[in-house]
Amino acid sequence: MLNGTLVHSPFANRRAMTPDGVLVMVGGPGGDWVGPLLRPLQAAVLSPFVDQEFVLFLGQLKQADLEVLAELGESGKISPVIDR
Repeated sequence: MLNGTLVHSPFANRRAMTPDGVLVMVGGPGGDWVGPLLRPLQAAVLSPFVDQEFVLFLGQLKQADLEVLAELGESGKISPVIDR
């Protein structure tokens, strides 16, 4: 647990993935500048040695984009799907 957030290492995530699965990592937890980079760096080191793929996705939050997403959610045009 890191800053109240449950965090799994890339090694733990591999156990939940299919043999040829792809894990897309979006950001990461951490209060300092290193925290958000720790898991993606671990995944980058691990990735060449396993069949599974670890991909880092970096996004830039923009107020206008978040407002559009909020409107779509409130109107019911999009809804989150939580699988297992």
